[in-house]
Amino acid sequence: MGEFFSKLLDTSDFPARWHCGNWSDGHGWLHIASDVAVFLAYMAIPIVLAFFIIRRRDLPFPRIFWMFVAFIAFCGLSHLVEAYIFWNPIYRVSAVLKLFTAVASWATVAGLLRVMPRAVYWRSPEQLEREVEARTRELEDNRAELHRVNLDLTHANEDLQQFARFISHDLQSPLRAIGAFVDILRERLDDSMEQEDVEYAEHITGGVERMKALLQDLLLYTRTERTGRMEWIDLGSVTRSLVEGIQVASAGTSPTVEYGDLPRVFAHEVGIRQVLQNLVENAVKFSGSSPARIHISGRTTEEAWEIAVRDEGIGLDTRYAKRIFEPFQRLHLREEYEGTGIGLSIVRKIVQIHGGEIHVESSPGQGATFTFTIARPTDNDTSGGSA
Repeated sequence: MGEFFSKLLDTSDFPARWHCGNWSDGHGWLHIASDVAVFLAYMAIPIVLAFFIIRRRDLPFPRIFWMFVAFIAFCGLSHLVEAYIFWNPIYRVSAVLKLFTAVASWATVAGLLRVMPRAVYWRSPEQLEREVEARTRELEDNRAELHRVNLDLTHANEDLQQFARFISHDLQSPLRAIGAFVDILRERLDDSMEQEDVEYAEHITGGVERMKALLQDLLLYTRTERTGRMEWIDLGSVTRSLVEGIQVASAGTSPTVEYGDLPRVFAHEVGIRQVLQNLVENAVKFSGSSPARIHISGRTTEEAWEIAVRDEGIGLDTRYAKRIFEPFQRLHLREEYEGTGIGLSIVRKIVQIHGGEIHVESSPGQGATFTFTIARPTDNDTSGGSA
């Protein structure tokens, strides 16, 4: 084999094809012209194929097309060598070229066998067009359904606003009247009322006040929605001003609130301020006999900002961890702790508006940790500015 390649271009062992046999001019030139014509055609085909492959980046199975380019090019070169041998007997070069042609041919066959199972099921332009039409109809149906849902939500929101107006006026007016008439009766009958009558009047007054508080909190809950401008806010600054306000309002029983480096978040500032305020006030309320100690921390994940509010208060049983976020759900008697049980429901609603979740980890007597998340925005969210 070494001798073969060392004499690859040596033509001394063979005569030129013109001198091998009795060639007439017409017969010889017919062979030469035919081989050259086949060579030119074979070379034109891979050039066109290569141009097509380069221009069509979405072409399926591009590797098999390049195999055809190589196979056809080798076939064309073989015909060119066959014509050239009439003058220069490079039979060794011809043999090597035919070997390359054979390798390229069988590689193309193997490639075809490999892609054939997928190519058989490759969708035709007509099939793709039908699929696009079907998908377009589906999108139109979805758009119509989304429009219908939006209309339903709009009507539901209008009904909710009417209900809120009903709460703020029509329900509270009779309560104010009841309270006023009870006060008038107590003034008129002050000297003649028995102790039992006084207690009844106090029960009525207390019930009216509790009903007013319930209606006010229900009104606040129904009005908790996505309002205002979404913007980047410094959670540390918001927490600092919030803590200062709570400490001033809690003079004498000032809670200790600690917080480290808190992240900048993209959110409704009023809503997030209300979330933190409700959680801190909740921790103060359930601090037990000792002054409240609260720690606020935050961290950033790939998908959200995570904020934790931890206290050292009375804690709660984890069996009620979900119940406390439902409207008007209380774990303690009204005589023990004031409130209507709406605060944590508002917190959860605001957190959900920000694409997050909230949960609590606690044990009785071991304090509680409320952790909520704020979904990190996409580029489109931040460029829009409002939500």
